[in-house]
Amino acid sequence: MANQIEHPSGGYRKLFETVKETAQPLPACVTGAIPSWLKGSLLRCGPGLFEIGSEPFYHLFDGQALLHKFDFKNGEVTYYRRFVQTDAYVRAMTEKRIVITEFGTFGYPDPCKNIFSRFFSYFEGLEITDNALVNVYPIGEEYYACTETNYITKIDPETLETIQKVDLCKYCVINGATAHPHIERDGTVYNIGNCFGKRFSFAYNIIKIPPLQSDSQDPMKKTEVVVQFPCSDRFKPSYVH
Repeated sequence: MANQIEHPSGGYRKLFETVKETAQPLPACVTGAIPSWLKGSLLRCGPGLFEIGSEPFYHLFDGQALLHKFDFKNGEVTYYRRFVQTDAYVRAMTEKRIVITEFGTFGYPDPCKNIFSRFFSYFEGLEITDNALVNVYPIGEEYYACTETNYITKIDPETLETIQKVDLCKYCVINGATAHPHIERDGTVYNIGNCFGKRFSFAYNIIKIPPLQSDSQDPMKKTEVVVQFPCSDRFKPSYVH
């Protein structure tokens, strides 16, 4: 789908080009030769939708999440892509407007709400986006697409279907986590995130998610804070990527 409006990205317009999902895996054009023994899938995530109706997303980190999958088998490659059905994406497509504020694009209030509803929503704060466009990583035997908020999205690595939205805050004391955790060979996941406390206190928590154990319990339920580092200046917290 071509851009419906003139995007403010100027000469970098190609980076902000919206694409469609593919109905099925497509054969890729291979230059050279891929070893016949190479078998498996490569999953990647990135922005794929840059406008909702006449409203553009103004930042590269705001395009709605699109999963990409490359399958390698018998020296051939197929390519498949699907949008992650996050709340940010589904609500935007349903209401035909940008609903949730992203990194560089503000989501405007519902025009159908009256002035009192909009007034009180100001004090409730902005909704945190779950637009999982940055990375895909495993936890136990499951795969999650993520951004740098507290929300990650479980996906099916075979069909690229969206399974479930997960709030990390329900499993550990953290207000957000990076999209680039470190994965150990045994499947242990280490990540770092922010933690807000009383009286404007601010800290960084290192969290650990263990690999799948013999009890088959969801590793997420065993998430723990390994260590906490206080912020040297509570009014100047650092951006952690």
